[in-house]
Amino acid sequence: MNKKLSQSELAFFLRLGFIPPGYSDDHDSQNKLKLFGNMWQNEATNPFKFPFFQDKNIGTKSIDLYADEWFEGFKKIVKSSISCEHSVALFLSGGKDSGLIAYALRELGYQNVKCFTYVANGNFENESYAAKNLCNSLGYEHITIDQDVKKDYEIFSKFVCNSSYPPGDFASVATYRLSYEAHKADCNLIIDGMGNDIYMGHIPPKRESRLIKAVEILPLWRFGLWGRNPLWRFETPYSVDYLLDSLLMSPAERRFSGVKLSQGQINALGINTDVVKEFLITIENQVKSFREYDKRAFQRGVYFDELAACHKTVSAAESFSMKVVFPFVSRELAETYLDFELDDRFDWKARKNKGVLRFLLKSMAKKYNVTDTSFNSEKGSFRVGDIDFMQYVEDKIDNLDDRSEEMLPYFRLLKETLKNIDRGNAQRAFLLFSYILWQKKCR
Repeated sequence: MNKKLSQSELAFFLRLGFIPPGYSDDHDSQNKLKLFGNMWQNEATNPFKFPFFQDKNIGTKSIDLYADEWFEGFKKIVKSSISCEHSVALFLSGGKDSGLIAYALRELGYQNVKCFTYVANGNFENESYAAKNLCNSLGYEHITIDQDVKKDYEIFSKFVCNSSYPPGDFASVATYRLSYEAHKADCNLIIDGMGNDIYMGHIPPKRESRLIKAVEILPLWRFGLWGRNPLWRFETPYSVDYLLDSLLMSPAERRFSGVKLSQGQINALGINTDVVKEFLITIENQVKSFREYDKRAFQRGVYFDELAACHKTVSAAESFSMKVVFPFVSRELAETYLDFELDDRFDWKARKNKGVLRFLLKSMAKKYNVTDTSFNSEKGSFRVGDIDFMQYVEDKIDNLDDRSEEMLPYFRLLKETLKNIDRGNAQRAFLLFSYILWQKKCR
């Protein structure tokens, strides 16, 4: 296929884990970013202002009436995504978004639905029990896919070249495996719950809420430490490592997820990272009037969730000649929000955005006698046992090495990173592995 990343694309990929539109040939992502910018346009002020990010209450409409109207609109979106020829595979985690899609499908009367849940090795939550319980109540077949590093590696390495750039999201491994299993089960349409954060805002988990407070008190990036990871490496927990790394990042850079390669590591590969810095300054200026949480919602929700996280499912589905739809990523849903008066939109501080989902999940659970409340309280995701997977990769590295002078520095850095494998290093190593694999397969 003869694909190759430019120096600018490579700088973005290794530092942020994805390539933003305008710096890549991914025209679909460029069009979507323009669409999202227009969706959030405020007639009077900032073109990137989120209209419902105001210090307002629900106002004249109670949450139950608002939720009912919202759900009717959402069901229309789901219905418009499916034709009679489709055999549906729903990627069902233990979270609110995919759980609500399952209820919407049942409310619409769809029977030909199979739900797939990926279960990771290691110290990760097992969401398959809640997913199976929900499917039993709705009458849907539930298929649990247990992590198998050998099989996951084989599928990911075989089809990774179908992506327009190397997948930087570790969940890509699980997504390719789920797509493979859905295809094997004779499904031809994948429904993915990704994208809700683009509209509702990306609420930080507790760890990152504390981090936001810490960086406001101790803004180290102002002292010229842009893009640098700590020079020290102690035997610290991943969460401590993440905090230290994040404190030394620029504001915009910090809002993208995960622990990436440091600027110094990338520069040592002969790659200039100035383009990344310029990009981050640009998007920081776009949202400079926002509060910290709102800035994070725009940068994480639009740039990362849509342009990186959704991208992985598209490329995985296309690998097996399947279509994928994201009901939460739709013009109609944005217009549903924007139809309401300001007083009827969500109060960001009170997190009423997720409150509507909780209300709907609670009412649907009562209607279908679902006793497990995990979908109303947990944040679902298809995590991968990252350390297990990268330890398996370590045994396969030499098979990927074509001894080219161009790729030699990447192999050296990958092997060095894998010497002390923890969650942070596993994520850094995955970026290098994904790039090396993609280059080898796509030439």
